[in-house]
Formats: sequence, structure tokens, C-alpha cells
Amino acid sequence: MTHTVQTTHDAHEGGHHDTPEQRDRKELSALILFIAGDALFVVLEILAWFYLRALNPNDGWRFSAATASTPATSGSNNPHDIVSIVAQAPKSWAIAVAVVTLAIGLIVWAAESRARSGKSATSLLALAAFTSVLAVVVQVLQFQHLPFQTTDGAYASCIHFFMGSNLAHLLIVLIVTLGIAIRSNKGLYATNWYQIRLSRIWSLWVGISAVVLTAVSILFV
Repeated sequence: MTHTVQTTHDAHEGGHHDTPEQRDRKELSALILFIAGDALFVVLEILAWFYLRALNPNDGWRFSAATASTPATSGSNNPHDIVSIVAQAPKSWAIAVAVVTLAIGLIVWAAESRARSGKSATSLLALAAFTSVLAVVVQVLQFQHLPFQTTDGAYASCIHFFMGSNLAHLLIVLIVTLGIAIRSNKGLYATNWYQIRLSRIWSLWVGISAVVLTAVSILFV
């Protein structure tokens, strides 16, 4: 009986006192599963883009350099055949969001390299946190520079959906980068850099997904 109790106690203790390497493996596995699910969501966004682009419901994918309210006739004299030409979203804002978002992952990667070599990564992680704030601000500002609303058609709705997806990703990145910057400032990564690596993997994924969504929105209009 004594042996059984002791064994159960040891097992209980062992489950709460993993080594940093064991915790890292568990956290890395969880992150990979999370990214896999998120990647599936991004793929569905892209499929929705091409599906609606091909279907072009209510001529909602038509656009030009004109404003969203500019009318264009469909070749008929019937007033009901007049459709709205949906303007294209400004490319510069989309590219800016993608570049800044990808930069966050690269900065965290550089911070990880410093931590692996035993150097302080606090300054780089603080820069990553600042860049995350900048990326959120740029993404929010992009909403203010769209020449259409979601009610202007499928193209306009997809652009808003892409931007909302980027913003949700960036808010998570902001929380993560702020957290690891604060922990690094407390000296918690002097020998244990595993959490920085996890942050790098997530931040790079968000950067890559932003670049892919931007490329789709620019190249396949």
C-alpha cells in the first residue's frame, strides 16, 4: 500500500515538474496544431475569394479606378441593368501591412538567434513589440482608406474579410510580443530561449499569411 501511494505521488509530481525541454516539446506540438487549424482557415479565405471572383454575384466583382458609386451600364437600356463599378482597394496599404507584419517575425527571429548565443534579446523583442503596435495601427488605418463598403459587392466584402483576418492575427502577435519583451526584460530568457522560438514560429506564420492574402488581393482581382 505504501509503495502504491508513493508511486502515485511521484507520478503526480512528475507531471508538474517537466524539464524546459519537455515543456518546449509539448508547447511546440500545441502551437503546430494551432497553426495547422489557422492555416486551414486562411486556405478557406482564399478559396472563398476565387469562388466569388468566378461567380461574380450581382456583378459585385467589377471595379475600376472609379469610385464605388460610379454607375456603368451593362449595355442595356433597362435602368435595372445599371450596376455599380466597385473600385479596387489601394495596393499601397495592403503591401504596407504585409511588409510590417512580416518584419515582426524576422525581428523575433533575430532575437531568438541572440538568445541562443547567450546574449540579451530584450532590445530586439521590444522592437518587435513596437512593430506589432505599428502593424495594428497600419491595418486599422487601411480600413479608413477603402473606396467602398461591404455592401458594394463580393469583392468589397472579401477585402474587408482579409483585413479583419489580418487584424485578428496581429492582435495575437501584439499580445505575444509584449509578453516575451516583458519577460526578457526580467531576465527570464538568460538561459531558456524556447518561448522566443515559439513566438518566432507564430509571428513568421502570421507574416507569411499576410503576404499570401495580400498577393491574392493584388494579383487576382
